[in-house]
Amino acid sequence: TATFLKGNKRLRRALPNAPSESETKTKLVCYDDMSAKIQQQVTKGETVDDVYLGHILTNQHLIIASEKYLWIIEKESVEPRCINWGEISYFEAGRSCMKIDVFSTQGTKSHMLRMRQNEFSSLRELLTLKLDQSSLVGTSFTDLQGIKVNQSGHVFGSLNIPKELEEFDDDESIIQSCHDRINILGSFLPHYFHDLDKEAWLLINSLTQLFSGWSSRRCVVVGLINATNESIQIKSINMVEGGSPCHVIPTIEYDPTNAVLHPGGILLCVGWGAVPSSMQTGRVMIRIETNSFACSLADSISHTSSVEVLAGYKVGFLEKSIDESGWWAKYWMLLQADS
Repeated sequence: TATFLKGNKRLRRALPNAPSESETKTKLVCYDDMSAKIQQQVTKGETVDDVYLGHILTNQHLIIASEKYLWIIEKESVEPRCINWGEISYFEAGRSCMKIDVFSTQGTKSHMLRMRQNEFSSLRELLTLKLDQSSLVGTSFTDLQGIKVNQSGHVFGSLNIPKELEEFDDDESIIQSCHDRINILGSFLPHYFHDLDKEAWLLINSLTQLFSGWSSRRCVVVGLINATNESIQIKSINMVEGGSPCHVIPTIEYDPTNAVLHPGGILLCVGWGAVPSSMQTGRVMIRIETNSFACSLADSISHTSSVEVLAGYKVGFLEKSIDESGWWAKYWMLLQADS
């Protein structure tokens, strides 16, 4: 007869991921008491669906990478700062600190982490467990391909300030008025990015006031910038989920006959959902397919979103602004050559 021995229950080991060029592998390491305790914190005693990936301990911070979040815990503080990986815009090392830019409802906000020089490489390795640095975009727009005039100085999302409108038209008039203003803009203008970002926010500000109260609807605006020296074929832009058509508003550097976005051209894509009810969620998702990339962007970060980029290109986000109440989302995407 077989004999079964029941052993004491032990904490599950933390297994940090070791990414390689071809695939993500799991590296078995010796049991580490601190890693096990951190995993218990990340998963709240195995009650939360998250996975500990790794951590570093600096002179001033405990920084943890989990599958869902970057955790930053200051030594004097008990409460951690949890940042969703999808909200991180960019990171770079300075003289005595690592700057991590995070998307907010009004542009990017910087978190400065003071550390010694020998700690930078460890933090960079931790961040790249979940972030592809080649797809991250900083706020410096000097020498962008396709853009005829330097656009540096503008932070996308910085104009997202709600304003009460004294009067506004119906949705068709809002879209047409925006189209008439944007259709004459081009990358030869010095305030091109500023003016387009202002128009993107005006769309959201107008639509959220038009669709208010019992007729409230979610809306999504996506801006796409062609910062390459090539013309991009737009295959399709449509609503995967929503209650409206997907309205596409181009700048002057777009050929509507052949659906080609020339270098420096910008498209604004806007759509909104149905009124939420017990029968429908009222969700919004816009799908863009080109000859260089495809993406699906939704009204919230938790709702499924994806970006697939073909070889030779890279796509970064200049803005991911999500309304805290869940009624609007605003994205700016920068398409570049992957040299």
